Amino acid sequence: MIKRTGEHVLTWIGVGIGALIVLFVALMVPLMQSDDFVAGMQQSDASLTYEEISQVASGMQVLGTFVLVANVIAVILAIVGGIFM
Repeated sequence: MIKRTGEHVLTWIGVGIGALIVLFVALMVPLMQSDDFVAGMQQSDASLTYEEISQVASGMQVLGTFVLVANVIAVILAIVGGIFM
């Protein structure tokens, strides 16, 4: 039987990196709806209205939630693959 130590190590490194990405995105998604975030965007471009900036922030939050769910699924599949490999 062939030893696949390298594959196991790379699998668990990938799981760790994926978990860090999940953690980062999970921390960023709620911050995108904060008033400070909207105020910072409004300061950078004064021609935009509050409603436009709020819509952009809402869209970014939806995209962030999608990325978060996709990454959680990927990490779970990687863990299952690492266990049964």
